[in-house]
Amino acid sequence: MRLCLLVLIGLFTIKKDMDLIGVFEKDEAPIEQFYINVNADPANAGYVVGAGTFPKGTRHSITAAAIQGYHFTHWTDSLNRIVSTNLQYDLVVEKDETYTAHFELDAPVIEEYNVTIITNPADKGSVSGGGTYKSCQTAIIVPSPVEGWAVDTVTASGGNLVDNGNGTYSIVVTRDLTITVNFKETIRYFRLVSWQMRMV
Repeated sequence: MRLCLLVLIGLFTIKKDMDLIGVFEKDEAPIEQFYINVNADPANAGYVVGAGTFPKGTRHSITAAAIQGYHFTHWTDSLNRIVSTNLQYDLVVEKDETYTAHFELDAPVIEEYNVTIITNPADKGSVSGGGTYKSCQTAIIVPSPVEGWAVDTVTASGGNLVDNGNGTYSIVVTRDLTITVNFKETIRYFRLVSWQMRMV
């Protein structure tokens, strides 16, 4: 009796007793896939990229970028451990993990302006109140004329100069300013004493 077997390589005829040995190979285990999640803290302080699913052992990079007014400080993992202080963090994928980019507000920039004092005539008095001021500070201008002279006019190159009524002036500094103080000579009164010369 003729017996035919169908095997992977085709059809052949068995003509006598024989031993058949099957050779098998184990399927490769599927490569594990893990998810990398990225967040920003605060959420509206910057951008983060690099989230996705990747095979185990893959080298991967996540990147952060701060928006205007903030700066990046560090990356942390799901256990709140600091893993990097670089904007780009290079990692090896070993498990599902969440990384958070932390941002902080920039320190406020405080603008400063100069208040320059000009006196006219230059040698007829002094004026205090010039110097460097932070934006929106108030400068107090105090003229001090020499004897025989008085304050005539006080003007500013910008802003609203206020006469305080007590010999001082004030102005809110929001830009570089020049304060000009003009002095005038006061009127001098002389007392005349009449006398007569008598001859003997």
